[in-house]
Parts: sequence; C-alpha cells; structure tokens
Amino acid sequence: MGFKTRMSILVVLVGLLASDTIYTHWQARENKRQAESLLAGLRKLKVGQSTVLDVRALVERRKKFITADTPFCYLGFCSYSFSFHNYDSPPTIFSVDLLLNNDLLVRVSMSLLSGQFIANVDDEVPDISPVKDTYLVEDSRPTETAIYIKPDATPAQHGIAYSINLGCIYPLGSCTEKGQLFRYH
Repeated sequence: MGFKTRMSILVVLVGLLASDTIYTHWQARENKRQAESLLAGLRKLKVGQSTVLDVRALVERRKKFITADTPFCYLGFCSYSFSFHNYDSPPTIFSVDLLLNNDLLVRVSMSLLSGQFIANVDDEVPDISPVKDTYLVEDSRPTETAIYIKPDATPAQHGIAYSINLGCIYPLGSCTEKGQLFRYH
C-alpha cells in the first residue's frame, strides 16, 4: 500500500471521526434546546388548573422525546412522560412526568440526573402530596436536592423550582457538582 493510499485512508478516517463528533454535539444541543422548550412550556402550566388539552399541546410539539408508554391511563389518572439524555461524560438525563386526574393536571415531576448528582422537583396539588409545606427545599443529602412546591407558592418560589440547569445536558456545559443542577445557586 502506497503512501498516497495510506494518507487517503487516514483522511477518510479523520473525516468520519470528525463528522461523528459534530453529529453527537449537534444531537446534544438539539436535546438541550428541546428540553428548554419543554421547561418553558411547563412554566406556563398551572398545577390544579391546566387541562389535558394544555398537556396534549405540550406533548404534540415534542413527540420525539415522549416515552413509549405515554400516555398511560388508569382509573381516571393519566401520565405523560418525557426523557432527554446525553450519554457523554457525565451521563445526563432530564425526565419529566405529568400526572392528570380526570383531565386536570395535578402533578409535574422533574428530575435531572447528571453523573452522581440529582435534582428533583415535584409541583403538585396538596391532596396528592406527601409534603405538607407550600414550598420545601431538601438539600441535606450530599448528591441530591429536592424541591416540593404547591400551587399557592410565591412566584419567586416557582421560579426557583423551575430553574433546573438544562445546560447539564450539553457536553460543553455538563454539571459535575450538585450546586450546578439549579441556576438559582
């Protein structure tokens, strides 16, 4: 095999590697963009007031990211689930579950897992919530922060709860510390 042939093969291999890297970063950026769009839509929903029509409009625009079992309905309850991921280092998953009871949104659950760190947010009506407080931040575990919020929480409290840092999904903005999971820190 001659020098020109080896160089041609090397150029092709480098080109394939570069295009794979570019595609991976593009896909991660698209996941982040779609997750941010979903989060913006979730901020407009109101637990205890939004209906199945509001949720279906949110689902319709993000079909690529809904899970296979969506919607799952049983005894008047329906759940809609979304998943956004990036398997680079650290692997990151942002998941959202919307729960409706008789066509009324009663819970928004969000989870951001980045490496060993996790952020959980539960925005729910009082009668299905195990937490009595209107707004509670549980931050005592070394790798986890959980926020529980009710519809009567203040706008500032809602803002904090919905400040999940979706930059963690993109490899260049990945989160390697618990304090990076929310933007309010």
